[in-house]
Amino acid sequence: MSNGKASFPALAREACSRLWSLASGRRAAEAHSRLQSGSADISRFRAVEGISQLFHETDNPPCTFMAIAEVHRFSLLRRQIGHKLANRLIACLAERLEQSGPRVKLGRIGRNSIEFAFAAPSTSSAEDQLKAIVIALESEIDLDGYRFQLPIV
Repeated sequence: MSNGKASFPALAREACSRLWSLASGRRAAEAHSRLQSGSADISRFRAVEGISQLFHETDNPPCTFMAIAEVHRFSLLRRQIGHKLANRLIACLAERLEQSGPRVKLGRIGRNSIEFAFAAPSTSSAEDQLKAIVIALESEIDLDGYRFQLPIV
């Protein structure tokens, strides 16, 4: 720690610990144990610093929820339209996601999915916000003369 700021690995551990308190299931348990043991590749946590700011922005912060938006059968579409156009589609979705709310922070952007975090005062509010995000992501995209309406899972 220097200048009162936590190091990137410490922020990654903190974000994962908070995710662990909200998440359940085998994948979360495995990720948590890898992070605790120090064997996780934390270079993949691109936006952990931004995500950790959600935890500390106010004296009484809302809950932070983490989610993954994945395009259903995107690998098949990627093979049909090519990787360049598919990458631009994912970038469009990431831009829409980022614009969906002021407290949405992007995480890792993969070949067919986008990790993100958002703040909400309650679980029911988070569910409503997540439904709105999915609707925004599933609306039609016009790219290079092609129109796409991608199902998000």
